[in-house]
Amino acid sequence: THFIRLCNRLGLVNTTVPLKVENEMRKLLPSDKSNDFCHRSVLFCRDVCTARKAYCENCVLENICAKKINKNYNNYFLTKFLLQ
Repeated sequence: THFIRLCNRLGLVNTTVPLKVENEMRKLLPSDKSNDFCHRSVLFCRDVCTARKAYCENCVLENICAKKINKNYNNYFLTKFLLQ
């Protein structure tokens, strides 16, 4: 659920169906990066992007977050920030 929530808030996917999220993220992430991304997402969601309240003011992704700025960055976000 952490991973699904983060992917939706960042605008990487637009579904909460686990299998659909997984399939969409497989299209975006190289297989050698996907496991690490998922684990980091869970940790990030436990601390910053929590279910009850996203602490956007403490978030390092605030300036590119689709939830915060109402945009869908998909491949731009991954290419620019996650895969470096």
